[in-house]
Amino acid sequence: MTTPAGGTVDVTPSQLYGVSGQIASRQDPMNAAVRSLLDSLGSHPDCGGYGTAAQHFASVYKQVAEAFVETWGKTIVSIGGAAVGFTATANHYVTADAASNPTGSPHASPHALPTVIDKAPHFGPVTDLRWNDVDGAQSLLQILHEGAAGIGYTVEQLALDALTRADSLAAILPLPDYQGLSALAEAWSLPAITVGLADSTLTGLLETITDQSDSEWYGAMREFCSAIWGTAAWGRGSAVMPLDPRTGKAPVWADGTAGRVWRHDTAGGSSSHPILSVLTDTCAGINSALFAFAHSAKTVRDKARTIFEQAIDDAMPDLHTGSKLQDLRNAGESLLGIGSNIASGGAVIDVDGDAIDAAVSEYEEAVRSQAADLKKLLPPLKEASLSAPTYAAEEARAESFGARALTDFKKEHSYHVPDDDPANHHYPIDLASEEGLDGAHTLDKHVGKTEGQLAQRLRDQGSHKPTPTWPMGSPKISASSSFATLEEAQKLTQGNIDQNSAVIKQWIDEHQSGSQNAENTKAVVDVVPGGEITGYSITKQSFRNHGMNAQETPTHEVSTVLRWDPDMDPPFVVLTSMPQ
Repeated sequence: MTTPAGGTVDVTPSQLYGVSGQIASRQDPMNAAVRSLLDSLGSHPDCGGYGTAAQHFASVYKQVAEAFVETWGKTIVSIGGAAVGFTATANHYVTADAASNPTGSPHASPHALPTVIDKAPHFGPVTDLRWNDVDGAQSLLQILHEGAAGIGYTVEQLALDALTRADSLAAILPLPDYQGLSALAEAWSLPAITVGLADSTLTGLLETITDQSDSEWYGAMREFCSAIWGTAAWGRGSAVMPLDPRTGKAPVWADGTAGRVWRHDTAGGSSSHPILSVLTDTCAGINSALFAFAHSAKTVRDKARTIFEQAIDDAMPDLHTGSKLQDLRNAGESLLGIGSNIASGGAVIDVDGDAIDAAVSEYEEAVRSQAADLKKLLPPLKEASLSAPTYAAEEARAESFGARALTDFKKEHSYHVPDDDPANHHYPIDLASEEGLDGAHTLDKHVGKTEGQLAQRLRDQGSHKPTPTWPMGSPKISASSSFATLEEAQKLTQGNIDQNSAVIKQWIDEHQSGSQNAENTKAVVDVVPGGEITGYSITKQSFRNHGMNAQETPTHEVSTVLRWDPDMDPPFVVLTSMPQ
């Protein structure tokens, strides 16, 4: 997408049902792709060989692969929430329309919610590269067979004995199966295609229910399409992180956010879908690392074979043949006599230990470098996993976008709350229809956030300047909190407004009477009776003490902030509502 296109769009519940179904259908390819990947990885167990460097590579690889699978699974759930949200909001609209016009023309019927994956799938373990004597890795005996096929069992055993006495070589046996590693590398290239298709499909579907000539509508669409891939209102840009004065370095966690924009897309500017970017970059990074590992494994294997062949060649004069190894191969001569000479003690096979040590050293250095490159993929994956929107968050976002689209993003109150009647309230409020009006952001910032995302907000919505007192920077807000679901947010916010309707009326009267003391915003707080939990929160102080390990605590109040707007009826919007 670049600039908004012209034209108008008339969104209907039928269109939302269609979009919902097509979004839901993207879960199956995503689910199948990672299962196919894991099956492919399982076809080459233990192919990473042995040795300190190889084992380290295998350990890092498993961490990265498991983080990738975890993040991928969360993305599947996010897509499911979006699919359900569009059907839910269409159902609310259809039901409300039928209730308000019972004698009119026939009305559409609500649809069943799409069947989706709403919890992270259990995909099973990632097959380990570590050599555990299952199969895959190449023994020195295999290499010797390839290097000098047909030279005779006794010569082979003598050379094998000489080689295995080289400590450096013995420490990395068996060598990795370079062909198996190459096959794994190829397998890792495929998921990127699937996730890229999911992104383009989602964006295309949202465009069908967006009037791109309406800047607010278009901006909301862009925000939706970036949020499903992990952006947030408080997300960081790609600016350089201030250095920690204690270490003189950027904070460790900054490695996960560097180079990507984690803030919502807007109507203008380039787009950023960070989780998509992380997943595709991880596929490319693992692919590259495995191919490099395979190349290093083949190189050291070939060098070991060459050293072996040279040792046999050098031993040939002692066998009284006057021939070199290659000559014997080409001539197809029988080597039974050579075996007899060896048995009588006439042969000396001396492997070049220095050459072996140099080959092994070069191999291990290369593999450690490849493991280091692989490890750089972990921080972005952890940030992506942390940032993945929950099912509840995406359901709420889809309900909001759908509700606003059904009313052409007009600046007006609209009420389609299920199982409720606006006549039951002095000031009926539908949070889904309020979202975005005059900057209203309850759903975006306070619905369906995980404990980690609450801490993440305090981290990102801060000074960005670490100090000894505030190791991760001082947050600009006193706490970060979230309702569990849109349904809970709606119920508790409406209850707060109902409880404080007299206070709200007085505030409205002050504005309408022209009072100079009337506040532009009005905060009202409701203490929910009976000790009911309204949501969860992490305080600024808790974040100071524990950083990203800060734990959420239950809340028992609701704080709702109203913003004055004389063009609305009633003349305000719910700017935000949150547990506290």
